[in-house]
Amino acid sequence: VNGCISVSGSGTAAPKSIPSAPVVTVVNNCGSSVLSTTASGSLLWSTGATTSSITVSAAGNYTATTTVNGCTSGTGSATAAPVTIPSAPVITVVNNCGSSVLSTTSAGSLLWSTGATTSSITVSTAGIFTATTTVNGCISVSGSGTAAPKSIPSAPVVTTVNNCGSSILSTTASGSLLWSTGATTPSITVSTAGNYTATTTVNGCASVSGSGTAAPKLTPSAPIIAVVNNCNGTSTLSTTATGILLWSTGATTQSITVSTAGNYTATTTVNGCISASGTGAAAPKSTPSAPVVTVVNNCGSSVLSTTATGSLLWSTGATTSSITVTTPVTYTVTTSVNGCTSSNGSGIAAPKPIPSLPTFGAITQPNCTVATGSVLLNNLPSGTWTLVRNPGIITTSGNTASTTVSGLTSGSYTFTVTNASGCTSAVTGTLVINTQPVTPAKPVVGTITQPTCLVPTGTVVLSSLPAGTWTVTSTPSTFTTTGNSTSVTISGIPANNNYVFKVTNAGGCISPASGSVQMNPQPASPATPAVSVTQPTCSVSTGTITVTSSKTGLAFSINGSTYTNTNGIFSGLTAGNYNLTAKNSAGCISGSLNVTIATATACSSIGNFVFSDTNFNGIQDTGEPGINAVVVRLLNTSNAVLANTTTNSSGSYAFDNIVAGTYKIQFVTPTGYTPTTANVGTDDSKDSDPVSGITGNYTLTFGQSNTTVDAGFKPPILQVGNRVWYDTNNDGINGSSENGIANITVKLYQDADNNNVVDGTVIATTTTDVNGYYTFYNLAAGNYILGVVIPSGYMSSSVNAADPDNDNNADDNGLVLVGNEIRGYAITLAHGTEPDGSSLNTNANNSYDFGLLPDCNCINTSGNLLTNGSFENGTTGWTASGGVVSSGTGYVACGTKNGFNAADKTISVVYQDVTVSAGTSLTFSGFAGIHTPGLTCSPKLSLIFRSASGAVLGQTDVAVTRNVDVNFGQLALYTITATAPTGTAKVRVQSSTICNTMKMDAFCLRMNTTFSRNSSGNEPLSLTGNSNVSADISAAGTEIFEIGVNPNPVSSYFNIVIKSNDNNTPVDIRILNTDGRLIAVKKTGAKSALRIPTGNWLNGIYLVEVKQGSHRKVVRLVKASN
Repeated sequence: VNGCISVSGSGTAAPKSIPSAPVVTVVNNCGSSVLSTTASGSLLWSTGATTSSITVSAAGNYTATTTVNGCTSGTGSATAAPVTIPSAPVITVVNNCGSSVLSTTSAGSLLWSTGATTSSITVSTAGIFTATTTVNGCISVSGSGTAAPKSIPSAPVVTTVNNCGSSILSTTASGSLLWSTGATTPSITVSTAGNYTATTTVNGCASVSGSGTAAPKLTPSAPIIAVVNNCNGTSTLSTTATGILLWSTGATTQSITVSTAGNYTATTTVNGCISASGTGAAAPKSTPSAPVVTVVNNCGSSVLSTTATGSLLWSTGATTSSITVTTPVTYTVTTSVNGCTSSNGSGIAAPKPIPSLPTFGAITQPNCTVATGSVLLNNLPSGTWTLVRNPGIITTSGNTASTTVSGLTSGSYTFTVTNASGCTSAVTGTLVINTQPVTPAKPVVGTITQPTCLVPTGTVVLSSLPAGTWTVTSTPSTFTTTGNSTSVTISGIPANNNYVFKVTNAGGCISPASGSVQMNPQPASPATPAVSVTQPTCSVSTGTITVTSSKTGLAFSINGSTYTNTNGIFSGLTAGNYNLTAKNSAGCISGSLNVTIATATACSSIGNFVFSDTNFNGIQDTGEPGINAVVVRLLNTSNAVLANTTTNSSGSYAFDNIVAGTYKIQFVTPTGYTPTTANVGTDDSKDSDPVSGITGNYTLTFGQSNTTVDAGFKPPILQVGNRVWYDTNNDGINGSSENGIANITVKLYQDADNNNVVDGTVIATTTTDVNGYYTFYNLAAGNYILGVVIPSGYMSSSVNAADPDNDNNADDNGLVLVGNEIRGYAITLAHGTEPDGSSLNTNANNSYDFGLLPDCNCINTSGNLLTNGSFENGTTGWTASGGVVSSGTGYVACGTKNGFNAADKTISVVYQDVTVSAGTSLTFSGFAGIHTPGLTCSPKLSLIFRSASGAVLGQTDVAVTRNVDVNFGQLALYTITATAPTGTAKVRVQSSTICNTMKMDAFCLRMNTTFSRNSSGNEPLSLTGNSNVSADISAAGTEIFEIGVNPNPVSSYFNIVIKSNDNNTPVDIRILNTDGRLIAVKKTGAKSALRIPTGNWLNGIYLVEVKQGSHRKVVRLVKASN
């Protein structure tokens, strides 16, 4: 300038490096894919996420960039292809009798709760059974079905009563009966012998058959009566019927003679059954007509008879009234009465065949186990026959050429057979059934001699053996003994087993088993004892031998002769060799163990110092204190504990009087501390020696002292915290113009397993300072969760970052809403790794933040009875008395402007009147605050009820105490609830101050009254699409509160439709996942609809909670793929 040149100015160029594009790794899981990168810097995914990994549910290409020092990399990308999770199997249940069949048509690999993998299972137990299916490695949720098998009734018990000619079979079984005859009654009557069955059906299930055997008694045929009319005025009536005869005359003989003409009858009784009557007519001595010949064809012969009187003459030359013939031809007869001979009467004889004599086949005699015998009868007639066994006249019917008669007790038997023609064979020879052989009694166990140390086997004495020759056998089958005395001693029985004995008599019958004989194992010689040896040390000149193996029942000796020591401890032993043996109660002596007691040696020691490494550098720096009461252990090279001690108040420790050898030292980390870095630097007396709590090996020679073994631990000085701020724009970022909130309660929880769920109750509580900051101090390394108690009138702002470990101290970490408390995810604290956001203290993480903002829903609904409750339109709707009301900025809660009461700092009243009727319940809410000088002036908000003439009928006040000057201009919420008294025409909402300005915002007045109904008492809800309407969980009465969610399942968005006849109370909506984590918060009014996008949501189950006043409904929402 003006010819003068300045000195040179300079600048240094340092171009920033552009980072490489992130390398993206994909892991495709069931229902989602995890894309991650190890790139450093500030990451930004195509989803908007900024974490090192993202989890997505939609297949497709995803990209990521990283920004380092303000420079953004190229795009790294990867393709996600989540594996589809199959639907839960749909299970069909068919309940059968005694079992249920559960089946599913689901594809994939099935797994039932029974362990079965088939498409269907059959179970007999009632209950719920589940199944999953696995497709491409993904397991579905469980499908379920309830099995309820029908019970199968028991088989009916059938009772039989055998009568003459019939049997009655009956049962008391319930249900629907069905007999093998087709009958369905409780009893049936049958005339045919045989087995009959019955089943019962209950609830559609038929029982197995119950059965009974019918054996009706045979009713004999009516007797056939022959009549002979004699010349002397009598007639002879006779019959060949067997059994017990009874004539109508009372006679019981085979024949009767009568003199009176007429009919005579006879019956016969066989086996208690009475036949029908047979009849014969007597006609003594009449003038003979041609004799009428009656033919009775009997077995092997025919009887021809006539009742003609006179002198008879048969063609055979016989002159009797009847003849018996064996040849089947026609026979004639004449009669002569008083010398008169009749013409021929005739009859044709056809004798019945007589069956052959039955013959004996195989005869089975009673044996040791069966008390009766049997016989095979052959040569039985063809057709139906009846076999009669005597004694007893026992009958059996059949139609085969042979039959077996069983159940024969000892005795003699004969048999006859009657064929279908009623003809009976001759009597067989006598069958003799022997008496059943006798089964011997079980042997009685007497004296048992057990094996001894010297004899490996035992003996037993058995008595009560049968007479005659017998054989004794053992089980297990070890030996057999034969004899003929009543007792026997059995020796050589192997040890260590349990035996029973049976005896077989000369008849081959085997007795029951004897009582148990337990042969003990042969007493064994004790095992050679195992010992531990305490050698003499520098401080103890003698040694000790201690038996470490079992000492029960043993005595010990170290000289082989004296066995009086039973505790296995030999102390005070001088140097030398000792032979240790053990002797048991059986007198058996173990092998010998040679033990050497060494000569006493000089003592060694090891130890030093445990220090608090306050600067975390791994070295004992000057001034770093020792740690008191730290547990220190002396170990051998196998890490077995040899001795324990604790550090003294200065942190020192020592293990003295130890023998020369190789040792390790273990340090137990004191509570709240963490181990410091091991083996830092070259000075072994100043570093920390243990790695993972245990040092390396230290070898001590006789008398050596090592004082260099130290351990350092980092003290619990970690801290976490940051700020709760007033998020005025609800963006989840603490902007430079957004201030903190004072006196907010913050809670600290532990989360040891880092699963983002608190472990137990709160471990510490603090409150924010005047600038909204808070800190928790003196924490140990680990995982923690923080939560903020949301004050009345506020809500959590938008979540900006779910992970508090991202070290961003300007984002909102509040994510999980638990009651009135908003919590974040777990943060991991570790020594020397934490950024505090403002200094170089690497043990402080001051990045855990929470954003809050006022709940302004009330003024945004049609239920607000006030005009211009937000003061956005200046003074519209309000009246000022004694001052002015103006509209401005700087002290707002729910808008861009707020009201100033008495801006000129004079006594003032600002009010607005609303028309209401008596009995109306009202709630007023509003945000307000006042400057510090006015806190002594008793500012207040009021609800004043007035009559039509303006008279005050009632007033309810609330004092305004919020100091906006020390709370960054933030207003507080105040509420009043009151009911209009009788005579009320208007209610006045009033703000009043004395001597200072009151700031106001978000004034709301709403009615708390019963809501109207339509003529039917309901207001219908109309929804379209696939809706999912919930039940009202908490409301009583008939008020209308209904919601619909459609579509459901959802892919990219869903609609919430709200129907309510409460037009005043605002509606709060929360959307949470199944872990209770808050996904979204919405506000709306009655009779409204919201459209919620879900494109970035993970697949899974979500809960949509809708609340209005005391009403609450929850809808289960399923998010599927986009």
